[in-house]
Amino acid sequence: NNENNENNKRGSSSSSGGSSKNRNSNSNLIKRLECMLLHLDVLRIDNLQKIVEICKTYKMFLALFHIYNVGLGDYFTPIDVIISLLKHEPLDKNNFSLLPSQEAIDCGCLLLICISRWLSGRAFPMDLTLPSERLPILKSTLFDLFFFPSDEHNSHSISIPTPYTNLFYLVQLETKEFLKFLLKAIRDEDFVPSSTLG
Repeated sequence: NNENNENNKRGSSSSSGGSSKNRNSNSNLIKRLECMLLHLDVLRIDNLQKIVEICKTYKMFLALFHIYNVGLGDYFTPIDVIISLLKHEPLDKNNFSLLPSQEAIDCGCLLLICISRWLSGRAFPMDLTLPSERLPILKSTLFDLFFFPSDEHNSHSISIPTPYTNLFYLVQLETKEFLKFLLKAIRDEDFVPSSTLG
């Protein structure tokens, strides 16, 4: 019996080690794939939607931003994708604070880096200059996204104590970085509601 128990332990340990190696191998493969996508000329790719679905499935958010921004001229769908994921993170019912996973924290950091870059007139994730004619509408849409009440607050699935749900997740995930973003936003003349644009 003791010999069987030892064999079972070895088998269990071996299986666990193999599973860990597989996860690491998959993670490295996904990182390499994302790096490759970031260096593709996405304007020459025919079936971008298929690549978008792969990016969403494997959570390759840097590549997702790149494909939407450069290939589709869409700056905000990737933000919506990340915020949708954050809305599934658990809440502490006693004090309405978020109980985020490490993945959610990483997503929050990514989001703040992205919008800080945009406020500086830089693209994300590739460090390129954004078209000057796009900047005012880009910044005002960011203002609307985070500083206008969200319709989703009326949904029973949302149980946070503020109608500013998108803002709530950023503050909860990365308060220090959010305050840096806010300071930069306040100093930016173009960071205004889209309704004020001519």
